Amino acid sequence: MLSAFNLATVIPSPRNAGSLESGGTLALLRFNVQQSTALAFMLLYHLTQVLPSVGAGAWVLISERRTLARALLRSPKTRSA
Repeated sequence: MLSAFNLATVIPSPRNAGSLESGGTLALLRFNVQQSTALAFMLLYHLTQVLPSVGAGAWVLISERRTLARALLRSPKTRSA
């Protein structure tokens, strides 16, 4: 299953919008899971992958007493421009 989810992200789409969800939903449909259940599972799966990263990033910013705007201003991409 996870291979099918990851393989779906290889297919190009604008800004990778929905590629994981659509591929995962299609893979779950092959196992006779209802479409609404499969889509709900994929949305929750994606959420569980994103939230820990966002939480960790927020924790680092808070612990260093920085704001997101200040962190972006000091990024290497901004400095070279």
